[in-house]
Amino acid sequence: DVSADDGVCTRKDVSGDDGVCTRKDVSRDGVCTRKDVRGDDGVCTRKDVSGDNGACTRKDVSGDDDACTRKDVSGDDGVCTRTDVSGDDGVCTRKDVSGDDGVCTRKDVSADDGVCTRKDVSRDDGVCTRKDVSGDDGVCTRKDVRVMMVCVHVRMLG
Repeated sequence: DVSADDGVCTRKDVSGDDGVCTRKDVSRDGVCTRKDVRGDDGVCTRKDVSGDNGACTRKDVSGDDDACTRKDVSGDDGVCTRTDVSGDDGVCTRKDVSGDDGVCTRKDVSADDGVCTRKDVSRDDGVCTRKDVSGDDGVCTRKDVRVMMVCVHVRMLG
């Protein structure tokens, strides 16, 4: 072990001035774990790159005040996970694109106020799940299409 002035390290660690490191870590002013590179005030884990005030995990790139996870790119105030692109105030997960105020998950496209999950397209106030298309106020599940207040399976539409 190599210990710096005030740091505590264990097994092939290199500690900065005030940091605590464990196993092949490089710490500056904070706490890092396993092959991390940390910015001024951030905390990173496993091959992360942290910005000024953000916390990142696994190959993330964080902006000024954001937190990212696994190859994410975060916008100004948003939090994204896994190759997501977030709008101004949106939260995205796994290859999602979020509109202004919507929340989407996995390749979803959300309208103004809708919530979508897995390849869904939501309109004004509807909630859809897995390849569903919902009308204005309806809720459909799994390849259903809402017709006149009723959700009908695709096979029935033949």
